[in-house]
Amino acid sequence: MKSVKSKRLRSIGLFIVLVALITSYYFNGFESKAPTINTRETDRLYSDLPNTQKIQLNLSLKSLDLLRKLISTKIEQQGAVKLSSVEQHSYGLYIYQVEAQNVPSILNDISEIGTITNKVEQVNTQNIAIDLDAKLRDREALYQKEFLDYNNSKTKYSYQLDRLKMLSQEVDSLKFEISNLKNKAMTLLYIKAQVVQGKVGKVRNYQKFVLDFIRYLIIFTVIVAFLHYGTVILVYLLSLLGIKFPSLTNYGGRGYNDYAGYKGYRGYGSYGYGGSRKRRVKRIYRSKQSSDKDKQEEEDK
Repeated sequence: MKSVKSKRLRSIGLFIVLVALITSYYFNGFESKAPTINTRETDRLYSDLPNTQKIQLNLSLKSLDLLRKLISTKIEQQGAVKLSSVEQHSYGLYIYQVEAQNVPSILNDISEIGTITNKVEQVNTQNIAIDLDAKLRDREALYQKEFLDYNNSKTKYSYQLDRLKMLSQEVDSLKFEISNLKNKAMTLLYIKAQVVQGKVGKVRNYQKFVLDFIRYLIIFTVIVAFLHYGTVILVYLLSLLGIKFPSLTNYGGRGYNDYAGYKGYRGYGSYGYGGSRKRRVKRIYRSKQSSDKDKQEEEDK
């Protein structure tokens, strides 16, 4: 009985160890693999922007803090325009518009904090820069002249007001177009940064894995013990109330009583004990034996 109980405890202990090991691996074992980076939105934004020159960088570095510091201290201070920024614990996606003359120094600074694993440059030859400053100055001068004429005239006509509105809209449109051309002239810089763990990071992952394994082992052991003793106490309380439960030895096969006495030999045919044939019992009566002995002694005499 003790051996059966010890085997049962060993099986439960092995099950708890396996569950704790699997749980710890599930929450820590995948960190060593390269995480899946969702770049769908940033890739679409990068491809849709009509900049004349585009540069895409794949960067591997030890920490995103180095890149954040570089962006805040140098890239943004040089007049770069941030269009998108997505950060997770192990990667970052950044899209900036930078001045063309600042690109070499920015690339040099980026190469000092990490490793550029891939670099792709694109030049859109369809975007032809047009100088609209002269046209804008002409329209602004014309607007100012007609505006003064309208204010100085004694008789004001509606067509003059419509003409001023049209010139104002044309000036605003030219300003927007010039601004758009300036943005197109800026270089579009797309940085895909991914954190690469060193030896220290891997050792920390192993330590966290072991600590989590011990923690889950304790948690699952407490849960199993609570369920076991809680069930025992519940059955005891219900038995006090008159509710009886069948013995656990009757489940899962034959119990001890099936192997006791002559019942355990029923499977050995009709010639064994407990078969279909009845045992022959020879009965000896003491009174009959004594009478036979007395008769024999009288005949001898």
